[in-house]
Amino acid sequence: MNLIVSKWLEGHREEKRLQTMESDGAERVANDDQNHDFMDVLMSVLDEGKEDHFFGYNRDTVIKGTCLNLILAGSDTTSVTLTWALSLVLTNPSVLKKAQDELDTKVGKERNVEGHDIDDLVYLQAIVKETLRLYPPTPLSVPHEAMEDCIVSGYEVKAGTRLLVHLWKLQRDPRVWSNPSEFKPERFLPRQDGGIGGEKHT
Repeated sequence: MNLIVSKWLEGHREEKRLQTMESDGAERVANDDQNHDFMDVLMSVLDEGKEDHFFGYNRDTVIKGTCLNLILAGSDTTSVTLTWALSLVLTNPSVLKKAQDELDTKVGKERNVEGHDIDDLVYLQAIVKETLRLYPPTPLSVPHEAMEDCIVSGYEVKAGTRLLVHLWKLQRDPRVWSNPSEFKPERFLPRQDGGIGGEKHT
């Protein structure tokens, strides 16, 4: 993976060097704005800095490490979530049958599902939401920090206090979810689609 990201970074540096040589300033800015990807943004932010090393690492190492982290974290969470979704559907034959029926009705058997079909696949969306409720990609939320003193549900929260929400626990809380350990996509369906009208959270 390091070799792939190294080549990606080298390609971006070469492209940036060629643009600098071949274009005038105004045209280069216009082209840069249209063709930015994540690597370009990292390069522009880190290259503008005066430091050559960041916590003991050089710029290229920080850029490559950040890109690798995003690629690996994104692919791992996706594959784990898909594994849980398949496991849940395969161990719940009635859910599998409803999903198959919806796909046959809304999409048919002659073609693959496409992006524009997703809005019509209400039950499939409910399966995804219920899978994410039972098995969130990460058990804790991204950290949040209070910017100023405030009161939340009667609790005093001082500025600078960090908050990590325990998503796994919250999404299995019996005060919020009926039968929280049960895989029940219908909890995300409105009544007209055969659902239970949504739980307290929806």
